[in-house]
Amino acid sequence: MIMTKPHFGCDSHNKRVVNILTQQLAFNLFRSSIFGLMPKRPILLSVLLLMYGFGSGSIKAQSSDSASGRQLAGSKHENVSRSRIAEPVLERSVSNEIRHEKDKPTVYITFERAGKREPQLNGESDEGIWLRLHNNTRWSIKLDMNDVPSAELGDADLFYEVVADEKVVADLRCHACSTDSVRPGQSLLFSVPREYLGKGRAIQISFAYEWEEDDSRSTVGEPQHLVSFDSSKLPLGFLSAQRASN
Repeated sequence: MIMTKPHFGCDSHNKRVVNILTQQLAFNLFRSSIFGLMPKRPILLSVLLLMYGFGSGSIKAQSSDSASGRQLAGSKHENVSRSRIAEPVLERSVSNEIRHEKDKPTVYITFERAGKREPQLNGESDEGIWLRLHNNTRWSIKLDMNDVPSAELGDADLFYEVVADEKVVADLRCHACSTDSVRPGQSLLFSVPREYLGKGRAIQISFAYEWEEDDSRSTVGEPQHLVSFDSSKLPLGFLSAQRASN
């Protein structure tokens, strides 16, 4: 019978080798006892018991290591789960800090009033709608605008597109104008011809955040931001009264 001296290392490979050799030795001793070849020297049995004890210890160590690994993995999983639960809370708090009024959009338009308005372009009616653009963010926003000839028209003359059925039906964007800012938490009053907000129509205004400016104060190449106001947001019965007056 040939015995190979095992290398009692600490890694899992050496542990497996010890277990295999232990099983081989036990099988050979069992086979020898059947054929009357049981070794007379008790030292061989001592070696067998020693190796068997080492192997069992290795198995226990492996089980302990596996249990510890599972416990560690479980704790890591628990930590990851807790962090994932905490992340949305952090994101919500950051999102809330962006707005001055937490229950309002970042940039939005509200209805102010309707009434007679002096036409500014050929073909416009003398009926107008006054709207207010709100900057509800912590940053200034930039818009294309011009001065108004009269304060009755609002704070500034803004440029916009009129949209119906997702198509632009009137392009009143800036071609030669200046750019000005609406400061954080501030608003701007402007007016549009009443017919531009007929049933199914909306206006949309392009703007940029001041932090998007490059060294030359340009925002060319940055994403386009749009704020819109739909005729459905007009006061209840407003469109019916408009059709009756027409």
